[in-house]
Amino acid sequence: MTRDNSGNTNNNNDDELNINNTLSELSDSKESTTTTTTTTATTATTATTDNSNVYIYKSYSICNDEKILVQEYRNGVAMIILNRPKALNSLDIEMLTSLKNILRKFEGDNRIKVVLIKSIDGSRAFCSGGDIRQFASYQGHFDSLNHFVKTEYCMDYIIHTFPKPIITIVNGIVMGGGVGLSVHSNYRVVTENVVWAMPENVVGFLPDVGTTYFLSRLGAFGLYLALTGDRIGARDLISTKLASHYIPLNILDQVLQEISTDDNVENHRQIGFILNKYSKTLPLEGKEMESVYLKYKDSIQRCFGYNPKSVQDIMNRLEEEKIKYNTEWGSKTIEKLLNSCPLSLLVCFESLKRALHLDIEQVFEMETRLGTRLAIRPDLYEGVTKSMVKRTKPNWSFPTIDSVPIDYFNSLFDPFENQSHEFDINY
Repeated sequence: MTRDNSGNTNNNNDDELNINNTLSELSDSKESTTTTTTTTATTATTATTDNSNVYIYKSYSICNDEKILVQEYRNGVAMIILNRPKALNSLDIEMLTSLKNILRKFEGDNRIKVVLIKSIDGSRAFCSGGDIRQFASYQGHFDSLNHFVKTEYCMDYIIHTFPKPIITIVNGIVMGGGVGLSVHSNYRVVTENVVWAMPENVVGFLPDVGTTYFLSRLGAFGLYLALTGDRIGARDLISTKLASHYIPLNILDQVLQEISTDDNVENHRQIGFILNKYSKTLPLEGKEMESVYLKYKDSIQRCFGYNPKSVQDIMNRLEEEKIKYNTEWGSKTIEKLLNSCPLSLLVCFESLKRALHLDIEQVFEMETRLGTRLAIRPDLYEGVTKSMVKRTKPNWSFPTIDSVPIDYFNSLFDPFENQSHEFDINY
């Protein structure tokens, strides 16, 4: 499934998130966004961790306002630190471009042996996704939207195919583009605080950043996560292998210390040894250790499994589920789908169906077409302003799934007329 050389330990868990409120936290941020793509290389004294500075070869910023910090260690580890905590470390176009460029630089730098990606200490989020306010502000500007999408997906593709080990440390909220940063890595470490979701359908977009590749291979549970945008925690992430290791936050500094000082860390066996040494069995108690899948697996299988024919088929099953088996879960799940953009639900369902038979490059090709075309529509702006800012129900251009014209729906998956708009691994 995922690029994985970790020799992981596995365990299980779950939960449920108010997606609109979480997204609203991002929109309420007073931090201004920028559209510049210039990169700075200033010394970043704020990039320190608990590791002794004697092991740091150099420390610098690759973005304006030090939104991304980099520490290069003498043993060949390059640590990339997301440093935009007031915006839940959401990724604007400058950050995406800088991440893409620094990863390409590290790929060709013989001194760099391992890349580690984390958020700044004390942040509530690893990364809440792409900067949705900036993205929505490009409404009507096809080239800007296409550039944003292609830049982000190219960065994710680089991580997926990176020839050197990549470790991501995920603590706190991780959604959308943050999932893209982590799920494509070799080693995906989560803490007890992780809150994972792909809630794009609720704002008129789609689960993207390559997640259609992974979620399509998780059967009924993957389809459930994609369509509903439900939140899961460490136990479910470990059991689905969307995460490779569970390490409690209180010992994470020890892990970072050892990784950044071990001279043999470039070896996959040594990285696996270090992570497995600190990886813990998931606790059986605690809200953060609950499992959506274990709690509702029979209902999820009945409603989202056994090859559903359509979104309407799933809705019909949920109505039956509500009556026969699980009234509360069925009602809540129906409500989640009804609160989402109908066109997004149809696109999400079909994209997972197709992704099951595609390789990762083909998936990004499909998602580039869908992401650009959905973003140019008024639904995204409507979804962001109503769901996130005004916190009212959006008025979707197609109010029901039955009202979406089949010819228009099919055209969303077609190649672009202009080849330059297609996904490009060298973008």
